[in-house]
Amino acid sequence: MKLVQLTTLALSALLPCVAVDAAPRKVICENFTATWCGYCPDVANGIIMLLDEFPDNFYSMQVHGSDSYST
Repeated sequence: MKLVQLTTLALSALLPCVAVDAAPRKVICENFTATWCGYCPDVANGIIMLLDEFPDNFYSMQVHGSDSYST
């Protein structure tokens, strides 16, 4: 039992050594939408707020399906 406790203590001591934000991170938001979607304007407003808050780390992409914008 002492070996398990000692191992757990040793491993938990290593955790603070790992940098969480070591690499720059980017967030990509895929918004699947359509012109007939009733909830999509609210989602678009939320995405705009996130783009304003995180201009360098947040990217948005809208995917239109089964409407006049789809190809």
